[in-house]
Amino acid sequence: MEIEQQIGTRGKYPDFLVTRGDQQFVVEAIWTAENLDATGSRSLPPQVVDVIDRVPSPNFYVAYKDDSVGSTTPQQRRLKNELTRWLASLDPDQVTAEYEQKVPLPRHTWQEAGWRLSFEAIPRSPGRRGDPTSRTIGFHPSVWVADDSDRVLKAVRKKGRKYGKLGLPFIVAVGNSAVFPEDEDTESALSGTSVEYAHHAGSTFGRKCRRLLDCCARSDP
Repeated sequence: MEIEQQIGTRGKYPDFLVTRGDQQFVVEAIWTAENLDATGSRSLPPQVVDVIDRVPSPNFYVAYKDDSVGSTTPQQRRLKNELTRWLASLDPDQVTAEYEQKVPLPRHTWQEAGWRLSFEAIPRSPGRRGDPTSRTIGFHPSVWVADDSDRVLKAVRKKGRKYGKLGLPFIVAVGNSAVFPEDEDTESALSGTSVEYAHHAGSTFGRKCRRLLDCCARSDP
């Protein structure tokens, strides 16, 4: 593997040139991340957010809201222990059944040294339960979660057009950091947005799924 070799018709230096025997290909890496702070989000200190996110909660996500903010950082151990006890006391199946009957989700308020934080417990789906190491925060306050596919698509197009004609296979490796990363967003960026059409033929109705060409596969070199 060679780093930043001059390749292509534009005289640029892609990240890696990989050679094995008589085969070669080019790899370019790019990192893209969702900017939560730009959406006017949380005022909690990052270490407090991290403590909440690390509370062992195999059966529930939590949403939180800072009702009031103290002048000093709250005691993180007490916050973590109290949230752990509260979440462990809840039954996800019972909460789900009650929510389907229009009963509000369980809520808990934590107060200390001028801080007042409100929490809401959101049951994980059965297939996502049982992992105490998974992230606990499901929703940050006042966060608008953008469509990841647009950000991934822009990253791939930016790198894909940078070097001109390479004459070699070219791989763009995209690192994508997001609140709720979804495989569907990556598929849409690479293969096009999935749409569903309904059609009527005689006395029958049917549906067809296709992908729009709004993806990097249609980008000009």
